[in-house]
Amino acid sequence: MNNSRLLELFLCLSKKEIRDLRKFVNSPYHNQRQDVTDLFEYLVHHAHSRKTDKLDKVLVFKSLYPKQKYQEKKMRYAMSFLYKCIQAFLSHQVYLNNPLLSQKALLQAMRQKGRNRLFETSLKATEEELLGQEYQHPHFHLQAFLVQEEQYLFKVSAQRSTHLGLEEASRQLDLFFIANKFKHAALAMAHQQVGQSDLNLDLLYPILEEVDQQMNYLDTPAVAVYYHCVKMMLEKEALPHFVELRSLMQIHQQQFPVPELRDLYIFALNFCIRRLNAQEGYFKREAFSIYQEGLDKGVFYDNGILSRFNYKNIVALGLGLEEYSWVAQFIEKYKSYLDKSVKESTYHFNLALLHYKTLNYTEAMEHLQLIDTDDVLNNLNARRMLACIYYELEQMEPLYSLLDSFQNYIYRKRQLGYHKKHYLNFIKFMRKLLQKEQYSTPQLDKLKAELKATQDIVEKVWLLEKLA
Repeated sequence: MNNSRLLELFLCLSKKEIRDLRKFVNSPYHNQRQDVTDLFEYLVHHAHSRKTDKLDKVLVFKSLYPKQKYQEKKMRYAMSFLYKCIQAFLSHQVYLNNPLLSQKALLQAMRQKGRNRLFETSLKATEEELLGQEYQHPHFHLQAFLVQEEQYLFKVSAQRSTHLGLEEASRQLDLFFIANKFKHAALAMAHQQVGQSDLNLDLLYPILEEVDQQMNYLDTPAVAVYYHCVKMMLEKEALPHFVELRSLMQIHQQQFPVPELRDLYIFALNFCIRRLNAQEGYFKREAFSIYQEGLDKGVFYDNGILSRFNYKNIVALGLGLEEYSWVAQFIEKYKSYLDKSVKESTYHFNLALLHYKTLNYTEAMEHLQLIDTDDVLNNLNARRMLACIYYELEQMEPLYSLLDSFQNYIYRKRQLGYHKKHYLNFIKFMRKLLQKEQYSTPQLDKLKAELKATQDIVEKVWLLEKLA
């Protein structure tokens, strides 16, 4: 049972879900098999046990059917029924947590039973629920369309000659389609920029042209935010769309659920990163502000976890802006939000970076010693930083030794991707930097020009400063 889909699904349930599932499993409406109920209780007591033998199917079978000889088929049936029961429970939870979904189903039931008065009462309640919706992201307009569609079908079945509401249903469907088309196009373009997807924009351009001609579409927040995301990625004069997106994110932030708001923040950050790569330094402050704002709104968490990459990016931006006090507070405050598996190593690396940038080299080296060297990226970054520290402290013998071991480490590690070239170039120019005193002025100028022309390298600014 250890590798079964049943156990995999059961182990992802929260304590509250387990309590609610017990009621579900014990309800005759959902389950009428006692062995399924018994298997559920067995898993409650033993699923998280470190004694893996407790989940041996023969042992579990003996608990469920104490007077019977083991039957593989019967055991599989019990597991399958409980698995389906948990699936039904999870689907039911989603249904309960979406009032409009249940309201729409109720409208359909009242319409199909021909209960006109009850349908109209339910319709009024559904429309009030719709107006009171907290979020008005793209899916909201699909829900609005489904309600309008039920109203249309009701009027048709009642053979009414009054206005059937098709226009409003069509409008909501248009808004849902346009907003989602823009959203998925923006996501696809973001993936394409890092080489992760092919992209077909044939249908996108006619929709953009329609919205450009009928600007009233932009009165709908779900359409407007993704319209500017797409324009921001497609047009050369993209800055006005970035500014408008940032404004809309402020105005309509309450109308988007956190996962969708996170995407908007990432779109804005990616724009800033592209501008920073184009040497537009202003966007360093803008990206830093976006991160600060996102932290305040809690959009960068995934199940309560702040990724080490966001943690590191925030520290790097703050240090680049010389916000040293803020960064020191951030490192301590948000350490607890890091995933346990990388928490200590990420924490010490970023503290080392802070001390390095504030010229506290001894403290930086102390924290570098506490980094998990099994993590390849951490190892690369730690060696890079240590090389710079050795140079600053004029410890040349350890530096020469480090550069040799660093290069060997890179060649031993496969699948480093673009990191390999970046770090090998760093090592190459570090070795040339160590020979700086032997160069004539023309040779030094040539070396600087070569370094400036090199795109794939880490610590480029630092190396240029040392060659000056």
